[in-house]
Amino acid sequence: MLPDDLIKIKGTLDDSELLKFLVQIMIPIIDSHWIEHLVAMNQVRDGIGLKGYAQRDPMVEYKREGHERFEVLISKIYTETVNRIRNIQDIQKVKVEEVIKPEKVVYNQDDYSLSSGEEKKQQKPKTIVLNQESKVGRNDPCFCGSGKKFKNCHGKS
Repeated sequence: MLPDDLIKIKGTLDDSELLKFLVQIMIPIIDSHWIEHLVAMNQVRDGIGLKGYAQRDPMVEYKREGHERFEVLISKIYTETVNRIRNIQDIQKVKVEEVIKPEKVVYNQDDYSLSSGEEKKQQKPKTIVLNQESKVGRNDPCFCGSGKKFKNCHGKS
């Protein structure tokens, strides 16, 4: 950042407001450039296998290209941030919005119901029914008493 721009901004805002101001300017810049960087790195990853044909280690080349692209990313972020700060004509008109952090928020479930004004139906508690009888294995004797295995008697059907 240029010293003149920094002095102009620091003269009108205190430290906490200056920090909030810079965050509001930089977050969208970082977000957009980071997404572009990820797309570019995905393209590098897709094409890095071709470096093997050139007798170069693909892993080393990926690291090298990634580092170069990251340096370009950082310089783009700084450049765009400085340009946006330079373009601000009157710092007094820029409002630093306060982020409201709720300490304790309690939501009433009735406020967010999906019914359209109808009375809520009493929901019955769901009961889980477990099979009280034990299962008959395929090689166990059949329950009918024929003496055959279950799989050869009633288990065939």
